[in-house]
Amino acid sequence: MTKVPGIDGGAGYRDRRLKATDEVLGFGFLIGAVSRLHTNCLDRVLKPMGLTHAQSTLLLMLANVGEGLSQTEIAIALDLGKSTVVGMVDRLEAKSYVYRLLTSSDRRLKRVVITEKGKEAVATIRDTVDTINSLIFPPQLRQQMASSEDYLQRIRRRLIDMGPAPES
Repeated sequence: MTKVPGIDGGAGYRDRRLKATDEVLGFGFLIGAVSRLHTNCLDRVLKPMGLTHAQSTLLLMLANVGEGLSQTEIAIALDLGKSTVVGMVDRLEAKSYVYRLLTSSDRRLKRVVITEKGKEAVATIRDTVDTINSLIFPPQLRQQMASSEDYLQRIRRRLIDMGPAPES
């Protein structure tokens, strides 16, 4: 097994307790638990770069878009509050991974654009995520993952279409 800094491959989880919890609490709990564990794993591995999983997700998104995004567009895409995005962009800007660019059409609107340093970080982030994912998802599961991602995207779209939960 490949060793990755920040990941303790020898620690076994309490299988019986986890199985009982997963069965009682169901699909939604399991999805949330897997998401948190995956995020925590990536946070530990990205820490030496001075990045979090959320920050690396933003950098990956900006690298894919190319021309930059407004903070509102980022908040919508990542399902985060605007103030959370402002803080995240502030921290990435302080590390020279991104910069804010005033738009010519609206002086109030600033686009967040990835820098060359940010693009270099994205290459490392992609390698790191690929390494982690290859440890988590063995080859026999990778095909299943593609269809699972498709199902999760459909569920996500349905939940978004349903709108926010009614206030009690």
